[in-house]
Amino acid sequence: MIYAVYRCLYGQDFARQSILSVEPFVDRVFVFWDSKPWGDVSEVLYKGEWLPIPSQPDNVLEVLYDLRDELPPNKLVLHHDHVRDNRGQFTHLVNERILRNFPSPDVLMMVEIDHVWRSDQLEQALHEFESQPFDCCTSSQVVMWRDLNWRVFYQQPRLASMFWRLDGRPMPMTGRHADVRDRGRLSAYVHNMGFCISPEVMKWKHLIALAMSQKIGDSMPAEDWYDRWLNWEPGMKNLEPSAKHSHFIPEAVPYDRETCGNLPEVLVADDD
Repeated sequence: MIYAVYRCLYGQDFARQSILSVEPFVDRVFVFWDSKPWGDVSEVLYKGEWLPIPSQPDNVLEVLYDLRDELPPNKLVLHHDHVRDNRGQFTHLVNERILRNFPSPDVLMMVEIDHVWRSDQLEQALHEFESQPFDCCTSSQVVMWRDLNWRVFYQQPRLASMFWRLDGRPMPMTGRHADVRDRGRLSAYVHNMGFCISPEVMKWKHLIALAMSQKIGDSMPAEDWYDRWLNWEPGMKNLEPSAKHSHFIPEAVPYDRETCGNLPEVLVADDD
């Protein structure tokens, strides 16, 4: 038995595509949505002005409830859940919300709301994970930039979708991303669409990060990053949002389908 687990405050742009890309491979999809950012922030100082943060920055809930009605009964489980800090969030969601109310699965996938899988890559990921000695593994990822024609490379590999084997045990304490120190890495890759969301949603994503990062001890973004993303042109350098580590994403390059293969089926269908 396989479960997919999501968390979200926003995500209308790719929530549907992400869930549809994993749904055929899992027995249940759990989405835990929130109405308040981490850090319990309610306003943000941006360009010298204090702005209130809306409880719902986009229409992701409408997308999720519509999709729940389309899928088989009880396939998509939606719950509100709030934590102040994302460290250990997935441990809380799995142990307190899932394992107390549903049968323990063989495999858990922790997928972000903007991660979209191609079917052959998800099949490969599950197969690779079966043979891993680690209980926790991260997938690899292709990080898209602005649209379906560009991608970026992180200077150092980042965590992507996470895979867990519990063997009837509770999930141990995890980091910000369902991670533990002793973990493996799969060669199978997910498409990360987090830099391809609509300008309005990206603006709130950026403003919320500005407001909460210091509260939860995370890396602060550069205040002007949203403007650089919005006005990006090929050849621009240092694209990472972090104020201190903008060089971690040196630049965007064309998406090479010979190297990365075809896009996920649900993205190709939407692009046609």
